[in-house]
Amino acid sequence: HINASSWRLTGDASLHGLAGQWRKFAMPASEVSARFSADPQQATLHASLSTAGQAVMLQADGVHQFASGHGHAELKLMPVVFSKSGFKLSQLQKTWPYPFDVDAGRASADVQLQWYRMLKIALDLQLDKVGGHYNKMTFSGLNSKMSLAMDNGIATHKAAQVKVALLDIGFPVENITTQFDLVPAAGTVMPVVKVHKFNAELLGGVAHTGPFTLDFARDKNAFVVQLEHIGLHEIMLLEQQQGLVGSGVLDGKIPINISRKGVEVINGQLGVRAPGGVIRYTPTDKVASLAQSNPNMGLVVEALRNFHYQIMDVRSDYKASGDLELQVHLEGKNPDWQAGKPLHLNLNLQENIPALLRSLQLSGEISERLRQHYQNTH
Repeated sequence: HINASSWRLTGDASLHGLAGQWRKFAMPASEVSARFSADPQQATLHASLSTAGQAVMLQADGVHQFASGHGHAELKLMPVVFSKSGFKLSQLQKTWPYPFDVDAGRASADVQLQWYRMLKIALDLQLDKVGGHYNKMTFSGLNSKMSLAMDNGIATHKAAQVKVALLDIGFPVENITTQFDLVPAAGTVMPVVKVHKFNAELLGGVAHTGPFTLDFARDKNAFVVQLEHIGLHEIMLLEQQQGLVGSGVLDGKIPINISRKGVEVINGQLGVRAPGGVIRYTPTDKVASLAQSNPNMGLVVEALRNFHYQIMDVRSDYKASGDLELQVHLEGKNPDWQAGKPLHLNLNLQENIPALLRSLQLSGEISERLRQHYQNTH
């Protein structure tokens, strides 16, 4: 005979070599141990899960009250250490199907669960000096502390901050800092992102924004990136154009539109700071030959052999296809040509940015040259 008001059940369980699959994720061989107890008032559980080699360890503690239906649990992801010679994120399964990996830094997380008629989740995530890659883009020095709540949608408890020491997209973008809040959006699981600030260092200068909102339920999201102290020398390095060098410092603004078509820029503007700069172009034999048969091209080539400019205005348009169109207006002179006669030049340039970045990523040379340039000038 068991008294229904005084029974108690306790036990221990362990599983070795546990594996499974959920969608594309194939769980690695793991070990699970659990201790549980139950009586008429409540049930409690303490469990731990670890992958082979204990690179990833997860601990769980939970209590459920039978009478009230209330319960709570805590899940702890113990600090996971990533390294190129040790554990990488891709080792979580035999065949890694994703275009990203993590191979440096440390990550930990704490999850609080509460339930009574509905489930409430609170997540605290910490990343320290995390590094890895996404496709051909590499990143390092990723630091973040983020507190999220998930009940009627995903939201931040307080403004989240993400810092990245280096993002190499084909050229280095450094010291990226962004601060944002996530706000639940009605009718969708995707939250609204309220960006408070964004700053980054690139091409010898800085890029930053004021506050803006990304609501992916809208047809279009628009914001403006301000550019300051961008180096013409660094821009020309990206072009990998033989015989072309230049100097000058540019400022401007880039209005960005994000829609279902992709990312677009309409009427971006850059202008040079006083007193201007110099452009020197030594044409290849092929270009020199073409210039001889094309008077307009010949004029531009001769002017740019040693062009001292005071005005440079650049208008840019970027299409979702990746095509960038630039309209460049220059005013200056070549002191070595036509007795230094004042010249006005209008150039139309086109570039496919994804193709350019792929080329830079494959060579790796430009990133290293830019990095060395920054080190020599800072």
